[in-house]
Amino acid sequence: MKNKRNTKSTAIIFCTLLWVCAVCVTAGAQVVAPSLSATQTPSAPVRIPWGDISPPWFQDSCPTQIAFRPGSKESLFVGSTFDGLLYSLNGGKDWYRNYHDFYIDEYTASWWVRDVVFCDADPQNGLAVTMAGTYWSDDGGMSWYPHGWPSPGMSHMAINAPDSLKAVVSGYTGDLWIYDWATRSFDMPIPVPGAASVLGISFDQSTPPMLYIGTTNSYVYRTDDLGQRFQSFGGGLPATVLTVVADPAVPGLVKAAAGPNLYTTNPAKTRAPLWFPIGNGLPGAEIMCLVHDPVDPDRMFAGFVDLGIYVSVDRGQNWEEFSFSWIVHKTIVDLAINPENPGFLLAAGHSGSSVNGGLYKIPIRRN
Repeated sequence: MKNKRNTKSTAIIFCTLLWVCAVCVTAGAQVVAPSLSATQTPSAPVRIPWGDISPPWFQDSCPTQIAFRPGSKESLFVGSTFDGLLYSLNGGKDWYRNYHDFYIDEYTASWWVRDVVFCDADPQNGLAVTMAGTYWSDDGGMSWYPHGWPSPGMSHMAINAPDSLKAVVSGYTGDLWIYDWATRSFDMPIPVPGAASVLGISFDQSTPPMLYIGTTNSYVYRTDDLGQRFQSFGGGLPATVLTVVADPAVPGLVKAAAGPNLYTTNPAKTRAPLWFPIGNGLPGAEIMCLVHDPVDPDRMFAGFVDLGIYVSVDRGQNWEEFSFSWIVHKTIVDLAINPENPGFLLAAGHSGSSVNGGLYKIPIRRN
């Protein structure tokens, strides 16, 4: 009788444990996206519509570039220095990390994801550039696979060509790489004349579209045939050109940031000088990034080293501080506005080190 009682008690305990496990598994399934692998762990939900929406992994790394998947208001992708690709499917409320697809070994910086871009014509088709190679995706950025040869090694950024058939990748080796979305392959690299590294690239609205290229040798180059011919545009600027941004509405109107100074073209001028200094009210710190408001191109935002964000409402002529308290002393490395959801400015930054990064969602109040 004693043995029967013990057996019965053991069975009850065992069934109770099974029930508890089933409840835990069911509860866990509610917060894990069904398409994610075990290496892509979600964060706790962020219960605010805007503010600091940083993924939890940014305590140990920094963001690089921000990307959106075409046609989606809520999909958000952020490269990082040490944690692969971080992404959210609901505007930053829950975060997932894809580290495994980019990891090669502890000595290879493939997990340092510099930028991500998706094909406008087929948003499931993605391209990621890292410090150790490039990767492709055929499922909207959920999984990634390395390219074979030829493909870039150390890459900086990637943008879509206006025809939606190609993408352009800039390299730290001074090259441009042209990517064919249909074949998921690269042409051979195109050296930019005199460039040690290519940092900023941007297409304007000309016909054919003109690609402007900022370099470490302080020159801006341009090409209207994807690198078959280059032209040094306007002479050298006083410092490394960290970023160039073409106006989304006016052909030939381009801004270039060189150190703490901002320059603009005048589309009506065809002879030197072609660059003109602008920027009353700029704080004097190095300009890291620029972005136009897609709704109101007169409005621009600029990110700075240690001084957060400034805003202009006259295409860069005059500036004032835009920073909120939680980013006023941050170094802002990228700014982006999703054309599908233009009510918010996304800012990626850090506190002056390779860790302590942050991602911020800021409402844009238009008159």
